Amino acid sequence: MLPSAATAEVPDRLLARDAVRYLELTAEQVTALTGIHASWLDYRASAALRAGRIEAALTAKVKARDAKTDPAVRSQQQAELETICTQSQTRRQKTMVEVRALLKPSQITKLAALEQAFNLMPIVQSAQSVNLLSAALTGPPAGLPQGSVDVEFSYVRSIAVPLPGCLASRQMVYPEVELNRPRQIQ
Repeated sequence: MLPSAATAEVPDRLLARDAVRYLELTAEQVTALTGIHASWLDYRASAALRAGRIEAALTAKVKARDAKTDPAVRSQQQAELETICTQSQTRRQKTMVEVRALLKPSQITKLAALEQAFNLMPIVQSAQSVNLLSAALTGPPAGLPQGSVDVEFSYVRSIAVPLPGCLASRQMVYPEVELNRPRQIQ
C-alpha cells in the first residue's frame, strides 16, 4: 500500500491516476501538475485554433484559384504555421521542465525508469509479434480501481498527434534501406 500522500485525489480531467500512484505524488504536486497541464491544454487549443484558421484560409484560396495560389501568400502562411509549430514545441518543452521541477529526486528516478520502459516499446512490440511476449496485459480499465474488473488490453504503436502548426508526423527516411530487396535472416 502506498503512503497516504501518494493517494492524493486526482482530478478526472487529468487522467493520470496510474502515474500519480506510481510516482507517489503528493496532493500539492497533483494540484500544481493539474494547473500546469490545464495551462498547456489552453495554449494548445489556442494554437490549434490559430493554425486551423491559417490552414483553412490556405485551402480556401487554393480551391478558389484553381490551385494557383500566389506563392508569396502560400509561403507567408506556411511560415506562420512553422512559427506556430516552433512556438508549440518550445511551450511543450517549457511545460515538461515545469512539471519535472515539481518532482523529488526519488520521483525523478522513477520517471527515468518510465522513460527507459518507453524506449523499449518498439522492442516489446517486436517480441510480441513473434510470440516471445504476450500480446495483451490484464488489468482494470482506465478509471476503475484495481481488482474491480479486469480486461485484456494492449498498447499499439501509432503516429503521435502533431502539435499545432506542425506537419502530421515526422518521417525519417533511411536511404540505405532498400524496401524491395528481400530480407536475409541471419
